[in-house]
Formats: sequence, C-alpha cells, structure tokens
Amino acid sequence: MLCKYCDRIFHCSTWSGTHHPNAASLAAAASSGCYICQPMLHDGYQHYNSLDGSWDYRIYVNQGYTQVILDHQRDDPQSQESTPSCYTLIAIPSATIPFNPGPRLRDPATRMRDASTTVENWMKRCQNEHACARIFQPEYYPSQVLEILRGDNVRLITSVETGLKRPYAVLSFDSSATEEGEWFSIVEALRTTGVGIPGLPVAIGEVMSLLLSLGINYIWIEQLCRQPADQLDHINDEHEKLRLYSNAALTIAVPTPEGPARSVWSHSPATSHVHLLPFQVTNVSGVMSEGFMSSNLVDDDSSPSSNLTIIPWTYLSQTLHHQHNSSVKVQARLATPRLLTIFPSAAEVFWECTYLTPASETLPGGILPYLPSSLLTGADRFPHRDTAIPADADWNALLHFWYRIVNEHTATLAIAGEMINSEKRLAGLEWLAGEVGKRMKAICVSAMDDEEDIAKRQEAAVYLAGHFWGSMPLSLGWRVGSAGVSESACGKKDGRMPSWSWASVQGRSVFSPQELGARDDQRCLAEKVEYHRDSPEGETIRLSLKAFVLGAQLVGGGGHRVRVTGLDGERYWVEVEWDEEDEKEPSALRLAVLGEDEWLRQWSGLVLRGVPGDTKSFRRVGYFTLNTVQGVEDCSEKWKTDIRRAAGDHKEVVTLA
Repeated sequence: MLCKYCDRIFHCSTWSGTHHPNAASLAAAASSGCYICQPMLHDGYQHYNSLDGSWDYRIYVNQGYTQVILDHQRDDPQSQESTPSCYTLIAIPSATIPFNPGPRLRDPATRMRDASTTVENWMKRCQNEHACARIFQPEYYPSQVLEILRGDNVRLITSVETGLKRPYAVLSFDSSATEEGEWFSIVEALRTTGVGIPGLPVAIGEVMSLLLSLGINYIWIEQLCRQPADQLDHINDEHEKLRLYSNAALTIAVPTPEGPARSVWSHSPATSHVHLLPFQVTNVSGVMSEGFMSSNLVDDDSSPSSNLTIIPWTYLSQTLHHQHNSSVKVQARLATPRLLTIFPSAAEVFWECTYLTPASETLPGGILPYLPSSLLTGADRFPHRDTAIPADADWNALLHFWYRIVNEHTATLAIAGEMINSEKRLAGLEWLAGEVGKRMKAICVSAMDDEEDIAKRQEAAVYLAGHFWGSMPLSLGWRVGSAGVSESACGKKDGRMPSWSWASVQGRSVFSPQELGARDDQRCLAEKVEYHRDSPEGETIRLSLKAFVLGAQLVGGGGHRVRVTGLDGERYWVEVEWDEEDEKEPSALRLAVLGEDEWLRQWSGLVLRGVPGDTKSFRRVGYFTLNTVQGVEDCSEKWKTDIRRAAGDHKEVVTLA
C-alpha cells in the first residue's frame, strides 16, 4: 500500500512538490505500512541525526526508466548536512520485467516454503536451459560428506570408502573461533551415532530441510566435514577447496553474524517491519505518465502500459553488489556453478549462476537483463558483481575483470574487518589469477601470430604479487579506498610484501588504477624495465621502471603539503592519497610519474620513499596527482615544460621494493 502522499506521486494530475509536511506525518505513514515511507524512515534513522523538516520530491525522466527522488528539507538551515538526505526510487514499465509480489505479502512463517519452491524452479531452469555444469556425477568429491537419511537423521560418511558420486551441495557460513568446541562435539556425534536434524544448529537444520525439498541428500560443511586430528586434511588447500566448490550442484551462502544457532528465515527484530522490496503501482496517470509512459511503449503497442514496477535504489545496488556477504569469498563464488544466498535480515533469498545474473524472489527472472542500458552505463555509476570469468575475451576485458575482482575482494575484507596478512590476501585470488592468466595466454590476435607473438603473450600473463606483467606500469597506480570496521588497524602496510602490490595494504579496499588512453590527451609516460626475485621461491619481487622522477618534500604543518623541488608552489600543487595513515613528519620524497592528462594538465604516479640502508631502492607510500592551477595565463604548454625541467628533462630507472 501507499500513503496518500506517496500515491499522489503516481496519480497527481498536476505537479506538487510537497511530499510529507513533517516527521510526524512520515512516521504515521510508515507505521501504516506504506511501501515507500517504511524503508525511507528506517534509512533516515540509520544515517541522519534528525528527521525534523519536510519532504519534497523530484521526477527525472530517462530512456527506459524514471527516477523519483525524495528530498529531506531541514527546518533549521544551520543543521543541513554537506550531503543532502534523499531516497531514490527507480520506476520501470511493468511489462518489461518479471515481477513476483509474494515476498512482500506473505506471512514470515511461510518464507521457507515459498523459498523452497522458488529455488526448485531456479534449479530446474538452470539444469535444463543453461550451459552451467549439470554435475549429476561429480568428477571430484570431498573425502567426507554429510548424508541426510530417511527420518531426517544425519551422519558423517567417508565418500572414499562408499564410492559415493551423487550430487552434493556446499553450505558456507561465517564461523567464529569461539564455536570450535561446539563443532567438535557435533562432529563426534555425526561420526558415531548420527544426529537428527532438530539436534543440529538451527541454521544448518533449516538448510538441510531446504536441500531435501530439492532432492539433494549430501552436503559438505567445512566446520563439520573434517578429517580426524591424526589425518591430513587436504581440503585446507585452497585449490582443493575450489575444486570442491566447482563440482557442487549448488552452494548455499548464509551470512550468520550471530552464529548458526539462529534461524536463517527470521528477520532481525530491528528491521522485521521494514521490507526493502520492489512493488508495483497500477493505472499510473498525471505527471508521472506524461513524457515517460508514452515514450516507452512495449512491443510496439500503440498504447503505453499504465503499470510501473518500483525498485528502491538501495535494493538494486545491494542485490547486484552485496559486498557485506563474507560467507563465500570471491574465488569460491566464481568457482561454483550456482549460488544461493540467504540473508537472515532479508525478506527473500537471492540466486545467481553463470547464465542468470543476480535474481531474487521478487525479480525471479534476474535483474540486469531487464534494466535499461541507460541505467547501467558506466561501471563506476552502477557497479555489479561478475558471475563468471570472461570467456573468449580480449586483453582489456580480462584486465578490467581482474580490477573489478580486486576491488570486490579487498572491499569485502575491509567491510568484514578481516585483518589478514598479505600472503593470505593474495591467496584469496590466486586461483582466479591463474584462470585469468590462462585466458590471457590463449588470446589469438590473428591467424598470423608467430612464435614471437605467442612468447610475448606468455610473458605478459606472468603473475607478480597481484599484478600481471603486461598490465604494468599502469596497474601500479592503484589507490587506497575506504576503511573497514577496524579503524585501529587500518592504513598499516605489511613489510613482507612488495610495497607496490595492493596486497601490502591492510584493512582498506583498493581502487583500480585510473585508465589512460581513453582519450587522445591521456598517455602513459613510464616504461617497465624488468623484475627479479630476491630468491627463487621468495615473494619479495623488485621492479625496475623508467620514468620521470621529481624530487619532493613533505612539509609539516597545516595540510601536510607536498612541495615539488623546482616548481612554483603558487602555480602547481600536489594531491596525495597515502597508502598508510596520513604522513605528517617532514621528509624527502620522490614522485615517479606514470601518466599524463593533457586536458586536465595533470601528471600522476607513485609517491616513493627511500629504503633505509639501500640507496638504490624505493618503497611506495602513496599515489599523487600533480595539478596545474587552472586559469593561469600562458599555461597551455608551459606547464609541461616546467614539470619536465623539474624532472631533469629525462627519465631515470627506479627500483621498487
């Protein structure tokens, strides 16, 4: 249902800017169950100090969709945040996207039954229509697996002894170290007498009941399917674990912050009344229909559809890119042919496979195929998760895929507050790096490729501490993003990892390097020379680059400014994004230039500091942008001359450790 204020947006004959006149009106509408006011009020309480004031709305017509933006106008102008409070809805003609109203209307007690039906339909469609692996007889099988017997009894069996090759599922969820004792006692019972489903932690029992409804009687859970203490558990090997995921008929991810003892089908008490779900509005008229409904005819129909499917922007972004799900790491997610995600705090379940981009119970046919292309323009504008490694892709497509994966991997770790060492950060993408490298080597530019061309591709695909040799030097221009939940440990760099590797940064997400060459006035100014390891097995890799290098000084005081030797500080200024916590103490720096943007009059690259005791090597400590003050007369070419002169009018070789 919609309150009278929200209903007016879709059925008002004339423009009316006022939405809700005050916070009391909004709260009353939310308590009555308004589909818009409920989540909007909850969002306001989550992010803003006060809801005093009124609300207005704006409507923006785009090709294929319309945006409805609800703005919060404060009573006290002095209390306005720097970023105005707003709540955004996307409106799409209902005839263009499959929609299921069930999740919003159902009783919470029926959630498991409805989810089982939806998942069964997804499984049948995927097995019958998609090219995803069918896996009726897996090529690889875990050494131990849980078998769900008749009568809902569960036991731990050894597949090697039984010769089992039946389809199995994987259950992946978060587990704290404090639960280890509980797991031990359960494992012992499973190995000897077996355990009834009611005797298992609630979340595990519920997932097993769901699998039984799908006809799957075997399930692997890392915490329970362990070898005895006196035997080697080869599943600890990351590659073996990924083989296990890739051969599973289905992987179920359950983020359980409160542990598996809590039901996966119950909402959090704090949000049980808030349903952040799409809904439909029928017989749209007035302002909303003018210029939009008539310009988006479906199937060449002479009369436009009068029904709209309304999707909250937050719902769309969370569904396509739920980075807060740390129960399945990015490698396992891309290795498994099918992934079902059950969020205890959500009102529905989510599905994705190689051929069906993220879907939900509300939007069971997937989401991306039905969204207007104008809404998805630009990866930065509307990011979404990859569901498969690109096949038959060119070099740039594979590299962009890799950058997106690195960003997702580091952001997920940051959000989860996982402070793992650099080696484990790299191991979290090692398998994917190997798969991407294989595809890079297999790229065939033309039928005339000779041995030299093949050798160059082989060399370009060499993987070095999170980078591919062929992507350097530009890939070294990564930048540090936002911090995770553990602020005290953020900004620390691991000295055991090369400083130029994104894996050396802990507790923060990592942004992809800026792309150069998209415009004619952007170009790479550096060249890679060589790399070498300190030892044949060592991870410490030194790189040599040939680049323009500027001397600089970090000046203490307000702003912690960086001044470049030989440049007028009034005409040129440096912006630095530090890899660690902001540097404050005065010190000497070196700026190695990677790229140039002629239109913006900028040079950008790496901030370096000398390695103590090694006069020939430097460590990366940040990323810089050297800016030219705009509007200065006679600066069109002089800025290049000035900067090159400050760099000695030549490139030099620098070694990065």
